[in-house]
Amino acid sequence: MKKTYEELYFLRGLAIIAVVVCHQIYFLHVSNWINCFTIYSVSMLIFCAGITKTFSINSYIKKKNLSGEKYVWMSYTCNSLRSSVVSYSFCCIIYGIYSKLWNGNSFHELAVSIVEFGLSGPFYFMRYYIVLAVLAPMLYVLIRMVGKFGGGKKIFGSIGLIIVLWVIGYIFRVSFPALGCSYLSIYGLGMLVGIYYENLIQWISRGRWIVLICWLISIGLACNTFWAVVNENISAIIGIDSFVEYTVNPPNFGVALYAIMTAALFGYLYGYTALKKLKLCKVIKILGQYSLDIYLWHILIQNLCVRLNSVMPLNIWLLRIIAYAAMFGVPIAGRYLYETIKKKGVLILQRD
Repeated sequence: MKKTYEELYFLRGLAIIAVVVCHQIYFLHVSNWINCFTIYSVSMLIFCAGITKTFSINSYIKKKNLSGEKYVWMSYTCNSLRSSVVSYSFCCIIYGIYSKLWNGNSFHELAVSIVEFGLSGPFYFMRYYIVLAVLAPMLYVLIRMVGKFGGGKKIFGSIGLIIVLWVIGYIFRVSFPALGCSYLSIYGLGMLVGIYYENLIQWISRGRWIVLICWLISIGLACNTFWAVVNENISAIIGIDSFVEYTVNPPNFGVALYAIMTAALFGYLYGYTALKKLKLCKVIKILGQYSLDIYLWHILIQNLCVRLNSVMPLNIWLLRIIAYAAMFGVPIAGRYLYETIKKKGVLILQRD
């Protein structure tokens, strides 16, 4: 399992790098081509979240079976979300103070801002993250039910389930967007992959050329969608994507395929080649371990860097070094400091 998590940390690291780089348009870079090739970012984070959620549920079920206790899914869900929700809420307080939307008096205004996920543009991700985590136990049961079929029925049943999730997300994309739109099917696919993970990574290692070809095709489809959206020419979108309203975010078929095939290709490269030995890949893996912290804080840090540059204009490369180091390093340092203080506090209380 350690190897599994290492691969997923690496993929999450690639995804969070893409998120941060994408958000630097017209600040640290001005190329839409960079944004084009990083549009796999959020979809890959959702996909990886589905995989790790399956591992988490498997661990929970195993623990309960060993102790002979009943499954309490509400308790499991609350406990699994507690750390993320606390981090998000604290982040909202700081954002609110920074943007002068909250002065510390009206907690009602702060609560509304937290629930609406609107204090920062990227916070929309937390709405999907929380809703999908709440739905995860039900999705897990459905996937397991389909998994009881044998042979081809299992394959077609699994494909059918993912299509149904996509249709549900599409139908409720306006009336209940928190359901996840196309992210619902991506998350469900991640959970499905999590159940058959070991078999799938072995298949990918054998069919790596197929994965590479599919990845190259997905790049073409994703680029087509991206430039059609940028140029405000939706009619230019080709294939199945021309029949649906999804665009880049939530992703249509081409963008979703790009994210999934990128995960498959680089997951294989990390797990079965010498790629993991590179120091850069070790750094990427560390970023993946702190992906949620980086996601929550990078825009605020970016704003501070923008202010710094307006007061004291810097050479663009120096600015890039400072800004990226801060956007990646400060959230990691903050989390490390928090965990260190927390552990020492627990030790002190235990001695008392």
